[in-house]
Amino acid sequence: MVTGTTKRKSASSKRQNILDLGKQAINKLKWLEWSRTTTGPSTGMGLNNGPEWSCCPDCGGVKPSDLEGWNKSFQHLAGHRPKCGLNNILKAAKKLK
Repeated sequence: MVTGTTKRKSASSKRQNILDLGKQAINKLKWLEWSRTTTGPSTGMGLNNGPEWSCCPDCGGVKPSDLEGWNKSFQHLAGHRPKCGLNNILKAAKKLK
């Protein structure tokens, strides 16, 4: 015989499992945030020897810490673009905490 308490515990554990899965998904998205790479400017014409910068796989924005020390002409590349879906998801997840 199933009692009301057992049903509540079951529903509670299901909610907890869903919350745990959500936290795992957010952690994976945080890891994914700067998982792609792009090449910075080369040292000379025709050379492909520029620095490798981490960037967002969704919008292509460069990880801001990778641009530290570079001149200001590259600063427009830093961070996510306004319509970046990955960044919007991560912002929404921060609001849920």
